[in-house]
Amino acid sequence: MFSTTSTISAIKRKKRAFEKDEELDATRFTMADLIDWRPKTENTLRSKWKEAEKKFKEEGFAVKREKKEEAVETEIGPKVKMDEEGNVIIDEESLVVRRNPENSVLETVDDDLIPKKLNSLSFKRNYSRTTNWSEIETALFYEVLSSTGTDFSLMQEYLPFKTRTDIKKKFNKEEKVNLARINTTLSKPSILNDDIIKGRIEKYVELIDRQKEEKLAAKLKKKKKKPTEQQQANSDAEVVEESTSQQKSEAADPDLQETPEPKKK
Repeated sequence: MFSTTSTISAIKRKKRAFEKDEELDATRFTMADLIDWRPKTENTLRSKWKEAEKKFKEEGFAVKREKKEEAVETEIGPKVKMDEEGNVIIDEESLVVRRNPENSVLETVDDDLIPKKLNSLSFKRNYSRTTNWSEIETALFYEVLSSTGTDFSLMQEYLPFKTRTDIKKKFNKEEKVNLARINTTLSKPSILNDDIIKGRIEKYVELIDRQKEEKLAAKLKKKKKKPTEQQQANSDAEVVEESTSQQKSEAADPDLQETPEPKKK
């Protein structure tokens, strides 16, 4: 019997011949035809990409320049005027100073002209793994929170070993787990003094580094003490081999064999 699968796979599909400028016709084209179809605009995107990339390298960011209106110089100071009854009063409008923006150039980056490469990962959400906080890091978190409040960007300046996302996730977690401590910390804020808070942070960082070093040393010590499974298996095999060789040598040497004691009459 002949295998039908082998004969079918052995038959090669014939490629369809296309004209040079043939366009896509949905009524006649099949899915197999799309494999061999080469449109005339096939390399257009690649050439456009290369041109945009070359232009971007030469010119850099495209900048839009917009001129502001010229500032009108006005005399600053209170003015007087006559009311309907002929009395001299102060013009209230002269007490308000209206300043026109100075001549400046507004620079905005046109992101649409920056060449980008899109793929399936361009629309994927970035899921970052949450980092664990030790007790010392949590204490430092509350120390900074009492001075900065819920400004996570400002907190990140004092906690450089954590990202802003990590700090925000930590705050949300503490709100669920330890809301009373959060409320107490925010209700009794401390003065934001760079010298004081940086001194406290340095002490906490020293404790954190010391704790990490102790954990690393304990881990290395544990690895040295605990033999691996392969080493244990090798040592067991050596013991068994030594005992068997000793038994064989005793059986081969008659001098090492025990002689039976003579029976007493």
